[in-house]
Amino acid sequence: MKVPLDVHDFVEEYRQVYDHIWDNPAHAAIKAYVLAKPDVDAKVEKLQKISLGCTFFQDLERRCVTAAVARAQDGGWVVGSIIYDGFHVEKRQGLEEVPAEVVASWEDAAFEKTGYRIKLVKKEFERCPLLAQDLEEVTPFAVADAANPLV
Repeated sequence: MKVPLDVHDFVEEYRQVYDHIWDNPAHAAIKAYVLAKPDVDAKVEKLQKISLGCTFFQDLERRCVTAAVARAQDGGWVVGSIIYDGFHVEKRQGLEEVPAEVVASWEDAAFEKTGYRIKLVKKEFERCPLLAQDLEEVTPFAVADAANPLV
């Protein structure tokens, strides 16, 4: 089966990114962490690079979300919880939505802290009758990605 060119290009770009992270002294601490993991076979560098890349991107996403949460809290917003790629913000009296300029300031905080631009999107909760009342009190945000595309 022939791999489509765009998939091949995507894989090649990821390989280059992983190689760059692997060889970059700035990421030595993450590399050491990955190499110390017992579930990564030390003889298989490819798996180590993949594990390093995943760890790097998960940590970067965490730092982006943490910076956005800190800015939200500094602005007086109550953050109920941080979940994976996003966070819950309690709604404010008289506001149906978090103002776009406020969300943009949270995105700016992530950029200021990490040097990476993110796009936060409102993520709808799946409705559960038992939790419906609680869900009305918070607005969830997530970093936009394939699972949470921009609208």
